[in-house]
Order: sequence, then structure tokens, then C-alpha cells
Amino acid sequence: MEKNEARQILQAYRSDLSAIDDPNVREALRLAEDDPQLQALLKEEQAFDRAFAEKLQQIEPPASLMERILENAPLETNSMVEQQKPAKLIWWKNPAVWSAAACLLALIALAAVFMPIRSPSANQADLVLMNNFARAAALHSPTIHQMDFQHNNISEIGAYLAKNNSPHPRDLPGNMDQLLGMGCVTYTWENNPVGVICLQGKKVYNLYVANQDGLAIERDQPSPSYKQFGNYSTALWTKGNLVYVLTVEGKQEDLSPLL
Repeated sequence: MEKNEARQILQAYRSDLSAIDDPNVREALRLAEDDPQLQALLKEEQAFDRAFAEKLQQIEPPASLMERILENAPLETNSMVEQQKPAKLIWWKNPAVWSAAACLLALIALAAVFMPIRSPSANQADLVLMNNFARAAALHSPTIHQMDFQHNNISEIGAYLAKNNSPHPRDLPGNMDQLLGMGCVTYTWENNPVGVICLQGKKVYNLYVANQDGLAIERDQPSPSYKQFGNYSTALWTKGNLVYVLTVEGKQEDLSPLL
């Protein structure tokens, strides 16, 4: 199996499937065990799936939504459904699977139309932005495989970020000064520069720093707010017009002693 074919299969693979009875899927998973790039792709896809599933679970469509859809459906729809017989599908290459996913997204969009519109308060809007940034950091952390700058001195890492016009911490809170520097990564999120300092302790920690004004967050969060996104735990706080997110592959207990 070629690498590109394995990549396409892994992008469609879902780890919560009850069984894998297709040899192509098994072969793609086997290749991912030996190929770092495929392995990283698989982890990133699974992290996105978990985050997407969490978001879906937060949506509660109105009870009358299904009735409203069926009222406008063609009369022959019910008879067509009754005539259908179950068939074994190869999920990763069958267009019907992707059509079903598209229908689900359409259903969510319809639910949003029928739901009463509520104007979120400024406080609620800030919480949404903070959660989005923390989630983005949790999804980005598994993709860090190469750093823009490597150094074990955190001050030198901060100086590199400053030289490249990336947000950088003024000082580290709590017990984070016990961690050793590894390096840093710079990138943009929602058109805003973000500096990421990679730190080494018992585990690898990634400290994300962004400008509070750039993210349009007005609320201050001096005490860490903890969120779990898939395998990654995050702690978010603000200080001195900067927004910080500390991530680790683990639980809140892996972060709280540092803060």
C-alpha cells in the first residue's frame, strides 16, 4: 500500500468503530505504527474527532425538529425507507457514509435556524473565545514535531520570540520555573501571532502565549481555568494583556502543581 492511500484511509478512520474487518484499514494502521508522519496524522485526526464529538454533544435540537422536517419531505420517502434492506458497507470508501455526515451537519444547521436566537453577553462571548483558544492549543500540541528554535534556557527562548515579534511570557507563574526549556514554535491562530514555549519536566508541556487584545478577549482570568480536550488537559489564564494556555498530554493533576 502506498503512503498516500494509507493517508486517505487514516483520515477517514474512526477509532470508535466496533470492528475493523477490512484488510486495507488494517494495513494502513500497521503502516502508521512504523511511519512517524502517518502516526502524527492519525493522532491529529483522532484529536479533532474527539473535539468535534464534544461539540456535537452540546447541541440540543428542539423536540419538534424531526416532525418539521418530515412534514416537508416527499410522500414517497417513508415507503423508500421501508423497502431498504441492511447491507454491509465498507465505511471508509463508501460515499453514503460521507453523505450521512453531511446530512448530520445539515440537521445541526436546521436546528440552529429553529432555535431561538439569544444574544450572548460580553462575558459569555469572552468565555467562548477563551475555550476556543484552549481547544486550539490542545489540538495543536500533538502536531509539534520540530521547533523553530531550540535552547534549554527559557530566557533565550523568550528573547527569540520577542525578536520574531511573537508574544512571549514576561515571567513564569508558580512552579513552572522548575521546568527545563526545550525550544519554541511560532504560528498564527485566527490571524493572531502565537508563541509556544516547549518545556520539559516529568512530561512535555507547551505554553501558548497570545495577545489578549488580538483575540478580542476583554475579560481577565487571573486564576487558571482547566479544560480537558481529548487526551490533553489545558490551563488558561490572563496576565498583563497576555493570554496563556498550558497544555499537557494528561489530566488536570499534571498541570495544577505547576500553577
